Amino acid sequence: MKDKYGRTIEYLRVSVTDRCDLRCRHCMPPEGVPLMAHEDILSYEEIAAVVTEAAKLGVRKIRLTGGEPLVRPQLAVLVKMLKSIPGIEQVVLTTNGVRLAQQLPDLLTAGLSGVNFSLNAMDREAYEAFAGRDRFEAAMAGLHAALDAPGLSVKINCVPTKGREEQVLKIASLARDTRASVRFIELMPIGMGAVLKGIPKIELIDLLQKKYGPFSHDEAGPEGVAPGEYRRPERQRGDAGGCPGDRTPKGPAEYYRFPGFASDIGFISAVSHRFCGDCNRIRLTADGMLKSCLAFPAGEDVKAILRGGAGEEALRESIVRCVQNKPKQHAFGFQKTEEQRSMSQIGG
Repeated sequence: MKDKYGRTIEYLRVSVTDRCDLRCRHCMPPEGVPLMAHEDILSYEEIAAVVTEAAKLGVRKIRLTGGEPLVRPQLAVLVKMLKSIPGIEQVVLTTNGVRLAQQLPDLLTAGLSGVNFSLNAMDREAYEAFAGRDRFEAAMAGLHAALDAPGLSVKINCVPTKGREEQVLKIASLARDTRASVRFIELMPIGMGAVLKGIPKIELIDLLQKKYGPFSHDEAGPEGVAPGEYRRPERQRGDAGGCPGDRTPKGPAEYYRFPGFASDIGFISAVSHRFCGDCNRIRLTADGMLKSCLAFPAGEDVKAILRGGAGEEALRESIVRCVQNKPKQHAFGFQKTEEQRSMSQIGG
């Protein structure tokens, strides 16, 4: 499925809830946000219906997000439903990890392919100060459970903010000591992110090199490319560096390798280095809006189609419209975004 700019759309991010058990400073205010009524959130069957039609149009990868997706009961049931849909090759999860250790066995049995672990501190006090909850031990248990699962892709996502440089360095060390790659994601000016100050990529690289030495491209880097200065598709890492059947989909991260590190450090700089020309994704919010870009509120109300009994063809047409209306690029850093909802409400 291609949009009007020739981009192949094969990746659907699905928010299953707007609820979260943390209050991370860049995502949600301490008092939380107005929550959707349960009846306004798509059921698992409705999500599966959207994914089924999206798969017919070429979507191959599903990422489950929130809020915190693991606060929704029996998420493994949804993973199994989605993994059984013809054409869907990967179902992956973005989580804060607090509930992961207990739920991971069922998720793996259901067919979960990978976990992106959101982490912004490596000390208990710093974790609580940023996340608003003392759940550090539970989060670490979730991370270790994921790392111990053979064949499961594990990536660690950190949103670096000013004043937290020490924590950034400690999180980076996880790429030195474990098989997980660490990606630093540029702060987006949405919701609470608009009132914080992020750390630019160039400052991060300087900070990391002073601590860990000069970076270089890793063993997967192309020949003849200056060390560290290249982009490559994200690869899924298992115990042997990859999972069977991987399609190595395009990803927005630029990866670097530091001396003695077991895994890569990646940078996702959506605001300062727009990579919209390679964007391959659309998003489904928990309340049933299909969005083609994080920055804008426009989208297709697929919940109305699902609950109005319009049928599969109408649903496919709605997905096609969403893709064809995908903007050429976002507006972050160039003009004030029109999107007023927080990341937890949209589906980070």
